[in-house]
Amino acid sequence: MFRRQRRSWPKPARKPKWGQRLVWLVFLLAVGFFSYRVFADELAYRGEANAHGLDRQLFGLVLSGDSGSQAALQLSTDVSITVSGMLSRAVVKQQFVNDSNQWQQGRYVFPLPTNAAVDRLKLWIGERFIEGEIQTKQRAREQYTQAQQQGKKASLVEQHRPNIFSTEVANIAPGETVVVEIEYQQMLDYRDGEFSLRFPSTVGPRYIPGVPLISAAPVTALQSHDRDQPQDNQDNYEAKANAELAREPTPHNAFGKTVQASHSTVFSELGWGLATDQVPDAPLITPFYRRDDASELGLSIAVLLDMGLPLASIDSNFAINREALSDHRYQVSLAQSAISDRDFVLRWQPRPSAAPRAALFREAQHPRGDFALAMIMPPQPQQQGADSQATLPRHLTFVLDISGSMHGESMRQARLALLDGLARLKPDDTFSLIVFNHQAARFGSVAMPADEKHLARAHAFVRSLKADGGTEIAGALALTFAQPQDPERLEQVVFITDGSVGNEQQLFTMIERDKQQRRLFMVGIGTAPNGYFMRRAARVGQGSYTFIAQQSEVQRQMQRLFAKLSQPVMHNLSVSWLDEQGVRQAADYWPRPLPDLYQSEPLLVSVKVPANVSALEIQGQGLSQPWLHRIELVQAASGEGIAVQWAREQIASIKLDSELEREQKRQQIQQLGLDFHLVTDHTSLIAVDKTPSRPLDTPLAFEQVAPHMPAGWNMNSAKLLQTGLGSRTQVLAGVILCLLAWRLWLASKGLAGKGVVSKGLVGKGLSGRGANRESA
Repeated sequence: MFRRQRRSWPKPARKPKWGQRLVWLVFLLAVGFFSYRVFADELAYRGEANAHGLDRQLFGLVLSGDSGSQAALQLSTDVSITVSGMLSRAVVKQQFVNDSNQWQQGRYVFPLPTNAAVDRLKLWIGERFIEGEIQTKQRAREQYTQAQQQGKKASLVEQHRPNIFSTEVANIAPGETVVVEIEYQQMLDYRDGEFSLRFPSTVGPRYIPGVPLISAAPVTALQSHDRDQPQDNQDNYEAKANAELAREPTPHNAFGKTVQASHSTVFSELGWGLATDQVPDAPLITPFYRRDDASELGLSIAVLLDMGLPLASIDSNFAINREALSDHRYQVSLAQSAISDRDFVLRWQPRPSAAPRAALFREAQHPRGDFALAMIMPPQPQQQGADSQATLPRHLTFVLDISGSMHGESMRQARLALLDGLARLKPDDTFSLIVFNHQAARFGSVAMPADEKHLARAHAFVRSLKADGGTEIAGALALTFAQPQDPERLEQVVFITDGSVGNEQQLFTMIERDKQQRRLFMVGIGTAPNGYFMRRAARVGQGSYTFIAQQSEVQRQMQRLFAKLSQPVMHNLSVSWLDEQGVRQAADYWPRPLPDLYQSEPLLVSVKVPANVSALEIQGQGLSQPWLHRIELVQAASGEGIAVQWAREQIASIKLDSELEREQKRQQIQQLGLDFHLVTDHTSLIAVDKTPSRPLDTPLAFEQVAPHMPAGWNMNSAKLLQTGLGSRTQVLAGVILCLLAWRLWLASKGLAGKGVVSKGLVGKGLSGRGANRESA
């Protein structure tokens, strides 16, 4: 009995055999290696930032100073827009209020319409103002830095993309309010019998592809990080990043500091994005965002519609008040308080009898010459004959963005848009479906017939999609353009995305190079899409751009899009002048080349008016026959701002010209900016007070005003907005080690090789059978 009692006691723990130790060693090594390589860069990145008093997070930027962490600058935006003819003039007032007890300088990144021509700046200090001057970007930066050092109030407006700008203000006294007033003009949109304008109020997060720029020199002593000590970081930044980043002066030398983390990646307190080889200015276009508990950025908008036409309807995605001032003048304002977290869209329709068919506006006596703006509505398909609408069958490629930036409202709209598009396919159409985030994948075969079976499968697939990951549009375009083309079908691509990327120019080049005979139709989704990318991509792809602001518009907008997909109403367009003898002369017009026109779209062209001409002549190829239209110059109405519009269109065309070298583009754009007083990639507006206001021995703090995240975005949707920090190989190695550890574990449990326990590597005591025999 004593022996039996002893046998019933628990057996002492057995020491693990060397094979078991090896299994666990390999597994722990794999996990450690995988975790370290994935997170080491980010840990070093954040650790170095925190060491310098910077809480670096995507959502919010908290600065630590003598008085503790605080948001010293409060900001509100007031927008006043006047619409006249085909142009609108906007005044944007940004009111900076210093609520701290320190002198402050601040920076605010904000969007403007893609076709906005910014040409005026005023810095208001109480009741007086300083008028801004246009300078080269480098010269304007130098003047701002000097004013900041001398204690003078100054403001600087720079362009980082055609739709992303920044305002900087120096030397705001404690308790003081300064107002930065920016003016711009833009061309209205007119299609489907409806005018519209859009005012974006926040910059959505951009996905930053590419390899992070690595320091060319070993880490040495960092520059001073005292906020009241301005530094000239330009030369250092060029050496540490690479020559790409040195193309433009950066704001670092005005207020601050360039922080270099221990893994030698250069980043800045200006933005969360890392500078990469594809997006070297990433910190400048990726502002930190406001936390949920931060104060709101107020927004007010008022629009005066003075079209000279009676209107049938006025509508907006905001709640608005409408007041008729006369039979053709209307005042529109927001019906309730708003914040800067989404695009404001206003649409209005003239009465059918008053819908414009052609118009010519002329600005005479401009210092740079006479300019004209023409709007012509070419004949529509029904006017060219019903037989002309018979077209080849189509192959439609639907491309859907399912990246993290599409999370929430954007993804819901995108699914609805794609489902509506699938429902509008004709029986003789074929289609393919591509989805992408940081990877691109095709659903089904290259060309599926639009029958009930395949459409049902596609519908079920689309409903199951969720948003996550990065926005690698280049991969989606490569997969789309790699598809074989059917010469018997029209090849069309419907690309549904918010366009939240920072490498736009690379993508434009790719589209122009690889699209072949395809036409690219962009569908913008969400509350704050990247209109610059969407419009230009559609233009390069010889298609059209459709913007869907809210779910209630999906069906209407997709119906309009599919009405355009059959084929262009007009293509091969050109413009020329006729002199007084009727002899045709070449015209200096923009955009060039003129895009194809689709159903219910007018031709909008800016042209320089030479001496001794009498008429403007436009010709193109219609659906069934050539088309020619002539407008007598004496019929032109007087207009303002047309010269600026001509210059803006020329700048956009220069940027898309693949035959020009980079330096040629820079010189031409810079000269146009100086000649027409425009903010461009290479010119800026600078306003400097002549009288110093801050005592030079008083420290100057810096704060970047954080914008709101776009409405409907999920806070977690930005996790993969930055490309991985060069760790793909290490991640793959970690996965391989994990698989090896798993294989060894299976062998140790007797689960590998159909239950046969490996001898030699795994000892008897580790096998399932051995353990069972011993316990028995």
